[in-house]
Amino acid sequence: MSTDAPTGEGAEIIAFLDANIILEGKAPADLPWDEILNDGTIHALVVPQVMTEIDSKKRDGRLGPHARAFNRLIAPVLESGQPVVLREAEPRVELSLGTCNRISWDDYDELDPADGDSRLVAEALNARNVVSDRCVVVSHDIKPLAYAKGRGMQVHKVSDGWLRPIEPSPHDKEVQRLKQRLRDFETDEPTFEIEVEIEMLDGQPLTVFAFEDLDDDQGEELKLKIQAEYPRVQQNRDRFSMGPFDYDSSYGSRYDTYLRKGLPEFVSRFADKMQSMFNQRHLAVSVKNVGPVRADHLVIEVETAGGWLNDRLVFFSPHGPIPPAPRTGLSPFSPNIRDLIPARVNRHEFNFTQEPQRSEEMVATCEDLRSRAEFYWNGFIGISHVTRALEITVKITAANLRGVITETFRFEKRQVEMSVADVVDLETLQFKADFPLKLTLEGAMSEERFWEQIEWDKGGADDDDDD
Repeated sequence: MSTDAPTGEGAEIIAFLDANIILEGKAPADLPWDEILNDGTIHALVVPQVMTEIDSKKRDGRLGPHARAFNRLIAPVLESGQPVVLREAEPRVELSLGTCNRISWDDYDELDPADGDSRLVAEALNARNVVSDRCVVVSHDIKPLAYAKGRGMQVHKVSDGWLRPIEPSPHDKEVQRLKQRLRDFETDEPTFEIEVEIEMLDGQPLTVFAFEDLDDDQGEELKLKIQAEYPRVQQNRDRFSMGPFDYDSSYGSRYDTYLRKGLPEFVSRFADKMQSMFNQRHLAVSVKNVGPVRADHLVIEVETAGGWLNDRLVFFSPHGPIPPAPRTGLSPFSPNIRDLIPARVNRHEFNFTQEPQRSEEMVATCEDLRSRAEFYWNGFIGISHVTRALEITVKITAANLRGVITETFRFEKRQVEMSVADVVDLETLQFKADFPLKLTLEGAMSEERFWEQIEWDKGGADDDDDD
């Protein structure tokens, strides 16, 4: 099935790619684009439905690497707003993200909004800033092409030459599985597979940001703005007072400590805090017992050089530290008995003996890690801009393991110099640039117990600090 798209020198077409082109096809730059257009430019667009399908496969055993590779490929579009050039030679191919208007499903009787192929066609029909007679839906599947053709769109069914080589047959896979199982039974100690993955902004090298310190005038202006936002609370003592607990005699000294220590300390470290905010990334560490022998008294150590580990996203607010408030009334502390008794850890579960709490190391132990069981930690890493590379080292010891297994993962870094004013409006104290984990923060805040997923950095002197 070929297209009726414009041809000839200088021709341009908009190609809406189906998810199977990305997940099952060759690398986008290596695809035979000249099957669609010989000369001219192909603007390849990926609509939201297709990105949803690609993202859903990031953890898939077979398709995951291809889904993550494509995300790294298209990520620069989000930063620059410009398409990624896949190919300079004729035809020139540019890759970008497509956007669409709100879809009125009542106008499409044959399309089901719950069906992925239907959504692909509907989003292509409602794409913004495209010329309809230059649009073509590109897929290896018949169903979305039939929907598009029924709506008068041009279509192109790709040949098998667009696809990756056929994977081994089930028989060959079974033979390889049995051979591996035989090798596993020939050992008397556990065998591990280690993976470390950092969410990249734009692939390797890892992008980190370095912020210049505020100058004296900027620092003084910032301090005054924050102080104006949190003025001293005026307390009243009059004849209607009900007792000593209506007036906090310690409040004045505690607020003075805030002005003298907490606020100036926050302002002096403002650039450092923005670096921490913009240099946090998702980090996943996996250690899987891939052999038939269980691991007894397993200890997993994860160390970083050039960063810190944390179990939650740390949020640094440009509004600065919140000052102490007057204490009124009695606030009796009634601890929950369940918080005082450590939770019992099953012998097959992991227990952190050193928590990942903005630390360079974390340690997890398991009394008995069964065959095919896995340690999986999905947390956050704050990356320093000082060192040339980020290194993450995983060390494994076990009672029935000879020696220590050590594997180091090295990530080269690319430093980008910025000023605080590039990312924070110093007049309103609001972020004016999106930090990398903004979507993670917004997603956590939409949930009922969001405060348990975010570590809110106070940024100043402790409320009880009376020095």
